[in-house]
Amino acid sequence: MEKVEARKSVQETGEQDIFCVAFSPDGSRLACGGNAVIHLWQGDGPPLLLRQHTAWIFSLAFSPDGRLLVSSGADATICLWDAETGSIRAILRGHTETIYKVVFTPDGYSVVSCSFDGTVKFWDVATGDCVNTLAVEGPYAGMNIAGVRGVTEAQKRALVALGAVEELEMRRGR
Repeated sequence: MEKVEARKSVQETGEQDIFCVAFSPDGSRLACGGNAVIHLWQGDGPPLLLRQHTAWIFSLAFSPDGRLLVSSGADATICLWDAETGSIRAILRGHTETIYKVVFTPDGYSVVSCSFDGTVKFWDVATGDCVNTLAVEGPYAGMNIAGVRGVTEAQKRALVALGAVEELEMRRGR
């Protein structure tokens, strides 16, 4: 397939913004994603259009055996696709913010994702379950902001997002 043909087929669909690209391990498929649509080329025909995401797609990866494609993006979801038919296999939910990167583990049994929410999640491909979460502690991790004065509600929410907690302390003898 020539570059001109691929570019033309993307433009004809009206969704030409592309943020990520991935080749299958054997080189027989090419996937690219951008404006809520994945274009999956296999052979000389037009691409399959995979639609499930509702916002920008930032990451794509094929499984080590090339049978699955995983995608993620600004809608905080991960989609597992059948790479041959383009059908959706599972939608993985658990992140609360944009997911910037997804990869398969070398054995293909898990997907690992990282998000703007400060977490790295490990997903079981067979069940779609999140089996482990690693969290990056924010700069205010554990800081108790209960009763703090001179701070707006928006600022409190920002501090909590950066790791602060708002726990009322029990005071005795007062």
